[in-house]
Amino acid sequence: MRKLRFLVCVVYGSLISAGVVIHLTTSVALARPEFLQEARDLGYTVKNCQYCHLMPTSKGLNERGKFLVAEKERRQAEEIDVSWLKDYKEQTGNKEK
Repeated sequence: MRKLRFLVCVVYGSLISAGVVIHLTTSVALARPEFLQEARDLGYTVKNCQYCHLMPTSKGLNERGKFLVAEKERRQAEEIDVSWLKDYKEQTGNKEK
């Protein structure tokens, strides 16, 4: 009976851990509409969510979006701060601010 309880606890704990990991990895890339306005207010020519995302309805990030997530992790911040875009260096020939 003890072995069964132990096994149930291990399986249950693993499921909870997997759920937390999935939540953290999927929620990190969610756009917030207010990011668009914040970026515009800072002078960036933001037209839509594709400024940081691959597709308007996608959680996938382009290089700019990946930069913001990396900055969030590097700074150990709870939220992305759009003002960090001032430190982003464009990788392609596109010089758009």
